[in-house]
Amino acid sequence: MENIEQIITERFTNNSVSRHLVYEWEDIFSKNLSVPLKKESLIAQKRKLQRIGLLLPFAHPRKLSFVFEINPTLKNRIYNTNKVIPNIIDFYLKEEQLKSLELMYGKNPIVTVSSREVYDFLINKGVELNIAHLPLSISDRYKISDTTRFVKKYDLVLMGRQNPVLEQYLHRYVSTHHDFVYVYRKRVGNQFLYFTSKGESLGNINTRGLYMDLMQKAKAALYATPGIDGEEIRTNGFSQVTPRFFELISSGCHILTRYEANPDTEYYELETIAKSITTYQQFEEELDFARLEIVDMAKYATYLKKHYTSERSKKLKEIIKTL
Repeated sequence: MENIEQIITERFTNNSVSRHLVYEWEDIFSKNLSVPLKKESLIAQKRKLQRIGLLLPFAHPRKLSFVFEINPTLKNRIYNTNKVIPNIIDFYLKEEQLKSLELMYGKNPIVTVSSREVYDFLINKGVELNIAHLPLSISDRYKISDTTRFVKKYDLVLMGRQNPVLEQYLHRYVSTHHDFVYVYRKRVGNQFLYFTSKGESLGNINTRGLYMDLMQKAKAALYATPGIDGEEIRTNGFSQVTPRFFELISSGCHILTRYEANPDTEYYELETIAKSITTYQQFEEELDFARLEIVDMAKYATYLKKHYTSERSKKLKEIIKTL
């Protein structure tokens, strides 16, 4: 099998903050594989053009390309060609959608998925695709060591969607710990703004830099996999580990977690970092500890050595050798 010659990216046409994490991965893959970043075609950019099936072949790259796909595409997929190796990041499909997946990805020499839970699911269901596991990672730009330290300004920062059980525990904790200072997100008009529990406005955390900076100022954070505590319907039963887990570790946060064991939590060894919280008493004890003690950065640094994006670029090279 030939080597990857380019990485297709949306960065030249899509500046959405939610994509910046992917662009960080692309930068490391591009550097370590010694291949350029390639702007996606006009057809790839325009949904209206993608509906015209006869145009799709004109969007096919001529060189073997790697591309990150946020979600699987089940209709009018432009990269269903033997010149593309995709990495599907988020996957919440129902079993009855797997035939469409096979149809839209059947020409790819191999399809990589970031979730071990999804990989096992697809293999167990006998999906007629060449599947490989290419795990999530965090960019090497956030590399830490045992001597890394951050100035911790807040007891806790709430980032993004919250688990309802952990959030309930937090409200109970706040009601009895009046010196506790945390940051939360609130929708104001058409944007999300951040505030402290003391009434200070932190504004719109609308860049990747601001997002990571705020996380690094937190002593602790809440984290849960997405498919539990009432979210099973939304995720179709999947409960994948997400990149925020790595971000919190690289930011030196104590992590108060809630999850159920599955192939993802086992692969990413969540129990070595934090035990899943099942009671308020456990929550209170862990948050009390987090407010007083710094995390074991040596332990965190050792853990992340296995999960930097540079390690995933090595993994991709190994996958290609199997073709």
